[in-house]
Amino acid sequence: METDLWFLVFINHTAMLVFSLVVMLIVSKGKLTRYGFRITKDLRLWKVVLWGAGIGIISTLTLIILPGEESQLPEGFSFLQVVIFIWIWASICEEVLMRGLIQTSLGALSKYGFVVFKTRISLPVLITAILFGLVHTAQSFMGGDTVQVIAIVAFAFILGLVAGYYREKTESLIPAILVHMFANIGGSLIGIFFAFV
Repeated sequence: METDLWFLVFINHTAMLVFSLVVMLIVSKGKLTRYGFRITKDLRLWKVVLWGAGIGIISTLTLIILPGEESQLPEGFSFLQVVIFIWIWASICEEVLMRGLIQTSLGALSKYGFVVFKTRISLPVLITAILFGLVHTAQSFMGGDTVQVIAIVAFAFILGLVAGYYREKTESLIPAILVHMFANIGGSLIGIFFAFV
């Protein structure tokens, strides 16, 4: 009996979310605001949406240009499953783990960092961006072309920097989740468009 890929993605991301929440609740004694579960007043939604969609569009255009096979929708996923499990669920679960649990846990290192284009990138933001990129090497185990996987890892790293920056700047997970979500949306829609052109 073959298990549908969407179900495995759902189980994997749900386990990631549950693990993150349990660790956060234990460590913080129930105070999840420390991990970014808060509404921020400093959310410039249009910037977050533009950054996310821009990263998604540019990464997908790059993947289309590069040699190798890039599927436009994950194999075995309907469009509705992409919306639910990739755009929404994966964005939430991955950001709660990366920017919520891991980046917050590295908070003591925030005093260390560097400036790029007048923007300060702290060590916790850099470390979680590297981890986020490395997690995407899993694409190679799913039959991804080497050049394509390298590009995916690079763009995941860039997405991780932007999501981490907004998480740190606003002290909220909402901007990180939205950047991630709109990167997935922008990338998917451009990929689908080019599949039918």
